[in-house]
Amino acid sequence: MVQFEMGNVAEAQANFNKANSLSANNPVVQNNLGAVALKNGDLKQAEVYFGAATGVGPEVDYNKGIIAIKSGDYAAAVNYFGKCNCVNAALANVLAGNNNEALKKLNAESKECPMSYYLKAVIGARTNDATAVIENLRKACSLDGSFKQLAATDMEFAKFFENNDFIAITKLLSAKICKKATGWLPFLFTFFLTHSFLLNIYLCILKINVLTHEEFCRYIIYCSSGCMRP
Repeated sequence: MVQFEMGNVAEAQANFNKANSLSANNPVVQNNLGAVALKNGDLKQAEVYFGAATGVGPEVDYNKGIIAIKSGDYAAAVNYFGKCNCVNAALANVLAGNNNEALKKLNAESKECPMSYYLKAVIGARTNDATAVIENLRKACSLDGSFKQLAATDMEFAKFFENNDFIAITKLLSAKICKKATGWLPFLFTFFLTHSFLLNIYLCILKINVLTHEEFCRYIIYCSSGCMRP
């Protein structure tokens, strides 16, 4: 448990396997093995482990919620997270189109983190609330500078690429990049803006690199998997 929380996944897995050999099919151990599998990117095996741990605690549902997001089943993710007020629960609601519920969860979260403010900015962009976009994006970037580059190339904020406040926050001249695009590129901007869900699009002059759903989820899911103590 401690090793997993410290990021020593291999050591944690060895301890969980030992616990499993001493108490086969113990649901708490199954959940923890699932958390390791999820951390290692093995969604199918993680799902098997979590299935064997069903009903033993909210950590199991939390972990199932992460799998549901990664699998693109956002309605199921919302149900699994339930009343949990955390970034991942808010993300599930944003992806499911429940902006108001997502905002409630983010506002109720006690722990301050940059991703929380970033999602609030995304919700602001989706609801045409420019003040919410700028204020929350400024807070997210002040807490974690890496969000400047993410925001500067995120098509969720395409309408703000020429906004002076937005440019000042990101310190990256997204607007100038967009202005150099010709021909088919403006059309693609409009298409991705109206057909994508939180796609992070990295721009080079006349070049677009769209993250796959799996790559996007690996980046955006901010909170760790939930382990349980025996």
